[in-house]
Amino acid sequence: ETRIPPLNADEMVNALTALETRIPPLNADEMVNALTALETRIPPLNADEMVNALTADKKVKDGKVRFILPTAIGQVTISDRVTPTLVREVLSPTESGQ
Repeated sequence: ETRIPPLNADEMVNALTALETRIPPLNADEMVNALTALETRIPPLNADEMVNALTADKKVKDGKVRFILPTAIGQVTISDRVTPTLVREVLSPTESGQ
């Protein structure tokens, strides 16, 4: 097993830059193929298991799950308005009639 030592911020930027310059740009068809391949490797999500995991998360406050939601580049808002019902609807759109 090869272990990579922790990198500081400059070393991480240099490593990512080096990787980026070695990856050729993808055309639209190649991007679709790459995303499709990735999608097939993600197992289906069980909405009830996800809700159970979310309610056990450290971001739960006063019994409500808090989500950190992006509002613009570099900006987020913290919201507890995402209900377990909404999470189930989003993760199981065919079951909720959408």
